[in-house]
Amino acid sequence: MVDAERAAVQPLTERVLRRLPGPRAVWIILWALLALVRLATLLLVLSLTGDARTPADLASGFVREGQVTFAYVVLVALWGTPHLVRRITALAPAIDRLMPSGADAWPFERLTSVRGPVALAAVSVALATPSTAAEYGPAVALADIPLLFVVVLPIVTFVWTYGATLVGLDRLGGSRLALDLFPQDRSLGLGPIGAAAIYGFWLVIVAAVPSLVLGTSDVTTFALCIGVVLVAVCLFVLSMLRLHGQMRAAKARYVASTHALVAEAYGPVRTATDLATLEANAAALNAAQSLADRADRILEWPIDERMIASMTVVVTGVVTSLIVRVVLDTLGA
Repeated sequence: MVDAERAAVQPLTERVLRRLPGPRAVWIILWALLALVRLATLLLVLSLTGDARTPADLASGFVREGQVTFAYVVLVALWGTPHLVRRITALAPAIDRLMPSGADAWPFERLTSVRGPVALAAVSVALATPSTAAEYGPAVALADIPLLFVVVLPIVTFVWTYGATLVGLDRLGGSRLALDLFPQDRSLGLGPIGAAAIYGFWLVIVAAVPSLVLGTSDVTTFALCIGVVLVAVCLFVLSMLRLHGQMRAAKARYVASTHALVAEAYGPVRTATDLATLEANAAALNAAQSLADRADRILEWPIDERMIASMTVVVTGVVTSLIVRVVLDTLGA
């Protein structure tokens, strides 16, 4: 049985928010607005250091580099990360049923790590500081280190949480699962797991798409944006590839056994082709055919057709929007 205390663990940013006095929603908004405060602070530092550029030029530079969109991404990350964690930890009973012998086999054990997001935030700041110093000077770069760390922490916390979710899905697929819920469940017990995984995928899209579409102004950025979308989709699919393998094998077994039942129930009718024989075996034929139909409709992925269709529409729409924006920017140049 999964330890109940594990389900109560919160991501790093949520632990910080819960220690602050007052309404949590207010702190989420203030934390998101800190991205704009950072922009104003850096502009102030530039003016104090006697930079020859006008505030309007400096502000447009930050906007052009996508700094303002941090506020939106931080807001989505602060709101979405604890929801994703709750969805994953709520899977404990379902995973216990699927892994009856795996008492300590919780596949999402690093979901709410503290060291991981802190390390990612530190690396992000270290990578960004040299370019900031080259563009705006060492004073701005030094002032930006603590500000950038605080602003980027919610984003990397979500990145870590979503990455741990994908790794956990892959680990779950590598375990021996008891997919024995046929014919009650088309997803063979994996439906809640697929729903939680696609929730994380939607958070990635919601956080990234506005920044990607609005920030696409040249071919290089366009290629990067397309790459981000494709990588997100590929990682999502790869994380569930081993689950897909187990579901496909289970479906093949159910299809083979139910089709064999249909053949067995049809045997007397094929031997004696008269109405009396058909009526005598009608109930068995109908029951066997019903089971065979259900087996044929078993899912081979832990997400259903509706979710797959939605993903396809959204990803296609994003890519189309990126292409249209690049074409319009090129024609307007």
